[in-house]
Amino acid sequence: MENFKIDLEAWKYAFEKAKEDRDKYFEWIKNEIEIVTDLINKYNKLYVLGGLGAKLLQASPNLFNQSMEIFEAMGNDVEESDKIKRDEEIEVLLEYAMNISLASENKNDTIPTLDNINEIIAQLSKIKLNVGFYEMTSELPKDGNVFDHLLKFTTMEDNLHVRGNGYEQHIVEVYKEIFEPFDDFLQKFYGFDSQDIFNVVKKLDELVVSKIGNPFGSSIAHKRFVEWDENKGEEAIKEDMRKGKHFMTQFLEDNPDLTDGKHLLNVIGVDLDDVRSYDRLFWVLPQTSKEGKIFELLSQKFNDNKDFLIGKFGGFPLGDTTIKTQPLVNIQDKYYSFSTSLAFRNIFEITTNLLEKADSIYFEQNFKNNTNQNSKDNYIEKKTKEVFESFLPKVKFYHSLDYKIIHKMEMKKLQN
Repeated sequence: MENFKIDLEAWKYAFEKAKEDRDKYFEWIKNEIEIVTDLINKYNKLYVLGGLGAKLLQASPNLFNQSMEIFEAMGNDVEESDKIKRDEEIEVLLEYAMNISLASENKNDTIPTLDNINEIIAQLSKIKLNVGFYEMTSELPKDGNVFDHLLKFTTMEDNLHVRGNGYEQHIVEVYKEIFEPFDDFLQKFYGFDSQDIFNVVKKLDELVVSKIGNPFGSSIAHKRFVEWDENKGEEAIKEDMRKGKHFMTQFLEDNPDLTDGKHLLNVIGVDLDDVRSYDRLFWVLPQTSKEGKIFELLSQKFNDNKDFLIGKFGGFPLGDTTIKTQPLVNIQDKYYSFSTSLAFRNIFEITTNLLEKADSIYFEQNFKNNTNQNSKDNYIEKKTKEVFESFLPKVKFYHSLDYKIIHKMEMKKLQN
């Protein structure tokens, strides 16, 4: 109880100090952002982002590490590397690091150590905590009240701290229903449709995880082999074998990211603490020209996100960013996927962005608003009505209502 009281007093003191001199606190945060930006830019940013990406992989539950936890609970010894390393903020910090890294060129070749990466993570976490505290201690909005402040703060805190993929089955269903009506347009403009986008985004995590040096990684690598075998076909594989090329050689020629880059048959098995292997671990390779086109559209290069560091709030975690619609990083014509969840979590925004970039007029007239029966707005209204009807099957729901009101001594007809 004594410790709690001391912590509470310290918190109250910090709260009062933060409110006392807002400008000073703001400048302190900006200085901390400069520190972490300089730290990140000291190194080859591929390996910095790889370091945070590896920690996200270590913190992500899967069949193998969950099984190891059960195995350990039964009294058995388990290697530390086989356990989940829980980290509630690493996904957010990885995104923050991506935003900062992609805001400038990648000019240094120095590969960071794990200690260097941990130093960067600690600084990112420090900034995130203080940005939240800065907002918590802000004054009430102009013409607002305590509720307005609470609403603004909780919304910001949710965006600052919370991540999650949601219910996959629900996401798949809604995604298909929203974007399938626009497949012909996507196909005509890009040469692929919404299902192609979904398939690419869905496989990104497997392209990374398949290179982890544990049984789970091996099982995903085997899955890649089975898919390759089915896609290439038995006859084509046998034909190459008759020419003296073993089927494993064929597979690894088509999937060079699975090798160590030194010898074709040296299949990689990455230790997630091996910093120098991150250039292989997070390299993702499109298998077809169609996939290559999608990879290109979903990628960006260093300095493409430069606006993130510009302006009064430049460098703040919730600043404008390109990583939601371009989650892949193109480094010397190779694509890298540092976050195994970023693309899937933003798949609606990614596909919407592609529609808008293809034809902004078509986008406004067909995808948005109510002018097209298949528009997103109409879909949301229809889906909401269906959900309410499922909750209350005996109640009559209407798509819209016409009613009249008296406004400035005149009768007006409204529709909602």
